[in-house]
Amino acid sequence: MENSDNYMIESSEGPYSENLRIKETERMLQHQLNQQKLIADISQVLNSAGYYSKLDQMLRKLGEHTGVSRVYIFEDSEDGLTTNNTFEWCNEGIVPQISELQGIPYDIIPSWKKILIEDGRVFSENILELPADVLAILEPQGIKSILVFPLYAEGRFIGFIGFDECTRNKEWRSDELDLLKLISNILSNAIERRIMLVKITEKQIRLELAVENAQEGIWDSNVKTGETLYDDTWSSMLGYTPEEFSTHDLTWENLLHPEDKPLVMQLINDHLSGKTDFFESTYRMRCKSGAWKWILDKGKVITHDEDNNPIRMIGKHTDLTEIKLKEEKLQAGLQKEKELNELKSRFVSNASHEFRTPLASILLISDVLKKYWSQLEPDQIEARIDKIIDQITHLSRIVDKVFEISKFQQGKTSFAPEKIDIVNLCNTIIDGFSPRVESKNRITFYSPMEALLINLDRRLFVQSMNNLISNALKYSGEDTFVHVKLSVNSKEVQLQIKDSGIGIPLNDQKHLFQPFFRASNTKNIPGNGLGLSIAKESITLHGGSIKVCSKPNKGTTFIICLPVEGNN
Repeated sequence: MENSDNYMIESSEGPYSENLRIKETERMLQHQLNQQKLIADISQVLNSAGYYSKLDQMLRKLGEHTGVSRVYIFEDSEDGLTTNNTFEWCNEGIVPQISELQGIPYDIIPSWKKILIEDGRVFSENILELPADVLAILEPQGIKSILVFPLYAEGRFIGFIGFDECTRNKEWRSDELDLLKLISNILSNAIERRIMLVKITEKQIRLELAVENAQEGIWDSNVKTGETLYDDTWSSMLGYTPEEFSTHDLTWENLLHPEDKPLVMQLINDHLSGKTDFFESTYRMRCKSGAWKWILDKGKVITHDEDNNPIRMIGKHTDLTEIKLKEEKLQAGLQKEKELNELKSRFVSNASHEFRTPLASILLISDVLKKYWSQLEPDQIEARIDKIIDQITHLSRIVDKVFEISKFQQGKTSFAPEKIDIVNLCNTIIDGFSPRVESKNRITFYSPMEALLINLDRRLFVQSMNNLISNALKYSGEDTFVHVKLSVNSKEVQLQIKDSGIGIPLNDQKHLFQPFFRASNTKNIPGNGLGLSIAKESITLHGGSIKVCSKPNKGTTFIICLPVEGNN
């Protein structure tokens, strides 16, 4: 009976205990389900792009699930010396603390950070157990129990997430501790992703700014199909829109400068065939405006097929136009400096020679007169004095020409144009050569008109024509002629002085009008290299120009052009 009673008792209590176990199991399953849902919801929030603005929502979910008084997040300053309460959720009837907990120095609670780092949490169901410096901060907030987990990002302590209980000494179940630990880890990962995203964004912005400022365009080419994609910078660099490159006839290859294209294509093929590790070339490309830009192009094959044939190649264009222009300007400056140095050297050399020869002659004749005066006949003395006078006269002419050039260059030359019959003046100049034995009957003059009035400075024009005709006679054979021809049209008067003499080498022609310059084939012919320089300066002052056409051993023609405008 006892066994029966016992059985009956077990039978009577069995269903009740079973119901309790079922309800407890259902309650636990529901609790676990709620936790899983909470984890899923919070994970979704923290994994979203704008999670930071949703942290208040996350704290509310945690607070409602755990039933605690307060949930909060603290974030450290950049230097890690202070911490700030940045987010807070409070249960009903709990006083918020966020405004009071800003810029808290860690050095006033040294135990706090030490415990978080060493133990991985601050956990106490009764805060009276905590160190005095921590208790001094927590007790005024009405906290009785506390659970705090550290937050890390990139291996660095950046703050913490905490749970306060202010109404009782809370007993935390192990599953709650595990849940909140997991949430803190998810939050740490989210913060780390946010930091990385900010860094990536900053790098991308810096890269975009660098590319924009450096004028670098990116291209991506399918080697097999020939299809190439260009970024906006690439196309705008040449003045085009990205859409304009969708047409078949507007391609990179078609925009290459014809002179640069063969070498560029060879360099690309060398890289595609594996002969070079990368492709690099500097060349010109035609802009939409028709102008040419200098481009530095760098590229590399990044994908190959199973047979090691190139599939994809990417690269960048850099606008070098400004740099090239500066280089060209610098090269032109260096070339000009070189030419000026050469000119100075020639000037010193020629000037020294021109002055040394007559001075040496004067010195020699003077020395003879001094030593042998008493032994010389009067006519011998007079002949030597005449030679001294000739040399001094020659020197004076050189000095006068140097001063004349100097005045031209300083803008101090007297210029007094007047209406003059150029036909008559040319005849007068040519007649002046007739008494000379070396020029007698060797100059011809042709003019389609008997008279032509234009504005001329008589002195400068006569000086220029004398220099040009003298040179033509001097550098031609004695049995040859010098032809002077005058012509006119609506814009200018033109004078040609043509000879059939030794001519001027092509390399010397660009220096021909520089002071003291003499052509390389005139070394055995006397001269000082000043006449042409003076002639050019004189004609320029008239608003005209002078140019030369010459071939060695074929003769030379100087052409003077004077404006007609204002002369009628």
